[in-house]
Amino acid sequence: MRAYMEVSRLPYPDRLAKAKALPERKAGLSVGTSFTGILFLPWKGSFFEEAEVVARLRAGRAALAVERHRQAKGSLPEKLDDLVPTFLPSILRDPFDGAPLRYKRLPGGFSVYSIGTDGADNGGDPTNDVAFTVENPAPER
Repeated sequence: MRAYMEVSRLPYPDRLAKAKALPERKAGLSVGTSFTGILFLPWKGSFFEEAEVVARLRAGRAALAVERHRQAKGSLPEKLDDLVPTFLPSILRDPFDGAPLRYKRLPGGFSVYSIGTDGADNGGDPTNDVAFTVENPAPER
């Protein structure tokens, strides 16, 4: 249990790197298995589920900032850096690798995304990446 608690206090992406080293759930319980051991062993994957939720929240927050920029300036920003400090206090980081969230302009909108659990940049493909895509926003001025 102590190892799980220590890992939970780490920042992303260090939390995920350390979570990979946590013990896997055992098929059966042996005599002497503690109650907390029973509770925490199956939760190794919860670190990655939590990171996915954090990635979705951050991508959604960045997408809202992109839309606020579009409303204020009449066009999409060229890059997420253009949102700081007016629309975001700082660049939002991908919990999976610590890099800034990815952003790309699309012919009919934009996408803000995280690389997700596979650790590969799949260009915002929602099958593998954690993407927040906005299609057909209001026309730019």
